[in-house]
Amino acid sequence: MVVRLKNKSSKRRDSAGKLEKVETPKTEHPETTEKPEEKDVHANHVEAFNSAIRRYLAAFRRRTNTYAKSVVGLQRVLDVFGWFITLFAVILLLKKFLL
Repeated sequence: MVVRLKNKSSKRRDSAGKLEKVETPKTEHPETTEKPEEKDVHANHVEAFNSAIRRYLAAFRRRTNTYAKSVVGLQRVLDVFGWFITLFAVILLLKKFLL
């Protein structure tokens, strides 16, 4: 089997200069068995479940409110939104009376 890996660390350099975009992995130890026994193949279901949950919850972690961690931060954001609504209402009223 021939395997080629894309080298994602293109900014890294070695003694010969910039690394190749695609490289072959290092050869295994000669005494390494090519195919593991059937009893040796197993899955760590806990780790698979943890990574699946982490991927699923990543979107929710990005949406957490950093400003609402304290009452002062929440009040500041509410004040800003209040000013935006007030200014928007004033602009609409001015347009209505001027046009």
